[in-house]
Amino acid sequence: MLLGVGGLALGLMATGLGLGARASSQLREARRADPGRDIDALLADGLIQRGQASDRLAIAGSVLAGAALVAGATLLIIGSTRATSPRAASIPRAARIDVIPGGLGLRF
Repeated sequence: MLLGVGGLALGLMATGLGLGARASSQLREARRADPGRDIDALLADGLIQRGQASDRLAIAGSVLAGAALVAGATLLIIGSTRATSPRAASIPRAARIDVIPGGLGLRF
């Protein structure tokens, strides 16, 4: 499940990077069209704010993706080594959260 969350966070990061690139190109076009335009006019258009918001979205996505992917891979490795050990039959299975049609379910 954490690996899926990490994948979604990678999508969030890619979205932030795409929006940031688009805002950056729009800002360059606005500066090229009117080089004498001051920073207040650019702030009024919201170009700089959109760029900063998309940068924050990319940063948040990358941090969340890194944490979720590392934690998910670690839990996957721990779970696979525990299941292959000879004592696996005597070890109770861990609780698991699953997505069900009504929301989330806890399985033992």
